[in-house]
Formats: sequence, structure tokens, C-alpha cells
Amino acid sequence: MLRAVDAVIEFLEAEQARGVTHLLLEEDAREGLRKIYRAAARQTPATDKSSPKPAPTSSAHSPSIQAAGKSTRPPTAQTALSIPSHGSKIERLAALREQAANWPPARALGTLRPTMVFSTGNPDAAIMLVGEAPGHEEERKKEPFTGPAGQKLNDILKAMGLARDDV
Repeated sequence: MLRAVDAVIEFLEAEQARGVTHLLLEEDAREGLRKIYRAAARQTPATDKSSPKPAPTSSAHSPSIQAAGKSTRPPTAQTALSIPSHGSKIERLAALREQAANWPPARALGTLRPTMVFSTGNPDAAIMLVGEAPGHEEERKKEPFTGPAGQKLNDILKAMGLARDDV
């Protein structure tokens, strides 16, 4: 049976293999890891001989964990996105788009591009597609899934009897 600590170690090793050197963790996640660490520390080699030895933490290539915030307070209006409770789905998506474009925690990362690529299509769709970070074509058109990959997606949707506006 896979223990929680083993799953975390497996995840971190996979991220390290992909070249990831830093992880951003919210305070709740850090507290969860502390609980796993304390529970694993209570186990002695005599009680669990099958558990792997912990990976060294001082390696120059080990991923480091960066705190997401210095406070354990719940998010405030400035740091949390709020889902509008009124208006049509299109209006609520537009409000979320505006919040996301100006969200201080995301802007503070310094990794956002100037052009926001948010969403297109039918807000009542039965299928939602989530892509990776937008590329040049997506930013230029301000639309997700464009260029050759977008054309392939269109072909797949067409074979399913759907159009881009259906998803």
C-alpha cells in the first residue's frame, strides 16, 4: 500500500526529473507536508523495514519548496478570486476574466505575459478543454488552441460531431 509520504516523494522525484527546481506551496499544503513528515518521523526502522530511506535534502539538485505566503490568514478580497453570483454565465466569465488579468498574487509571480488568453466557446458546454500556457499564436489571436494544434483539435471535434463553439 502506498503511503502518503511515498506519493509525495514520488511526485517530487518526477518533478525533479522534469527539471523542476522550485515548487510554490500554499500554507495549507505546507502544513499537510509537515503532518506527513511528523507521522513518518514517528515510524522507526523496527516497525517499518519496508519503507524507503528519505531522500537527502541537501543535494544541490533537489527541488526547493518556496512558501506561497508569509501569513496563515485566509485569503482576502485582494488575494482571492471571487466567482460572481449574479448575471449570465457569459457575464460571470467576463468578470472572472477581468479578475484573473489583474490578480495581484499572479502578477507578483512576474511570469504572466501582457496578453491574457482566457476562454472561448459555450459556457453551457458538456465538455471543457484546459490547455497549457498560451503560445505565440494564442496570444496573437487572444484565443486558446490555435495554430497547428488548434487545427488538429478542430478536426478531432469535427470527427466527434462537434464544433469549437460547442465546447
